[in-house]
Amino acid sequence: MERRRHKRTRRRSKRRTLHRKLTAHLSRKPTARPNRRRTAHLNRKLTARQLSKLRRHGNLRRRPAWPNAAVPPGVHSHDPSVFAATAPPPTTDEFEAAVRRSQSPAAAPTGPSSPPVAAAVAPAAPLGPGRDPELVEAGAIRALAGFFVSYDQSEFGVFWPIYQGQNVIGRKGAGAGLDIEVDSPTTSSRHATVYASARPGRIKLEDGGSTNGTFLNDAPLERGKKYELRDSDTLRFGGFNVTVKII
Repeated sequence: MERRRHKRTRRRSKRRTLHRKLTAHLSRKPTARPNRRRTAHLNRKLTARQLSKLRRHGNLRRRPAWPNAAVPPGVHSHDPSVFAATAPPPTTDEFEAAVRRSQSPAAAPTGPSSPPVAAAVAPAAPLGPGRDPELVEAGAIRALAGFFVSYDQSEFGVFWPIYQGQNVIGRKGAGAGLDIEVDSPTTSSRHATVYASARPGRIKLEDGGSTNGTFLNDAPLERGKKYELRDSDTLRFGGFNVTVKII
């Protein structure tokens, strides 16, 4: 019995010594760099139950890890909400000065402000709305006015763009100066001329004295006379058929 009591006394004494060392170590100034290895060694010596008991009774304080220690709220903190929560109430002089500033003419209005008026963006001027294609000047912008579409040579279709101004139609490889080249032996070298204006698109067609003639919806066109085309009209240049698409 005496031996057991002596062992228990020695264990208690040893634990008290470890507790004193750990408490003295952790109660040092936070500016000192803690010895992590020694702290871990002392923590291993004390049981989890003893550590929780010491922390519960306030004898052992939790210290943040070095160097990423969290700054307590209100101490060396740059957070405005922390400052507002801990700032003292304004004095009478400060309150009266704030009232005078709010009533001065230079102060911003307290009422609901009107929304800023966005600068009106002028729409781009149309290139030739409603203009007669014959009156389009020679140096006008080559804006897209429509398409000629044909399925004679390919089941997938072939198309030619029609631009604002004059577009000369002729047989492919017959000469220079052609805007629309048709690969058909029945088409003349300079078969017809297309006059177009864009936005909105208007198209007129004039036969230039072709050998096999030009047909609009199967009706022959007179030489030198201009005919206005409509969307989905069918044209035939000799034996080559196209469909008109105006945009």
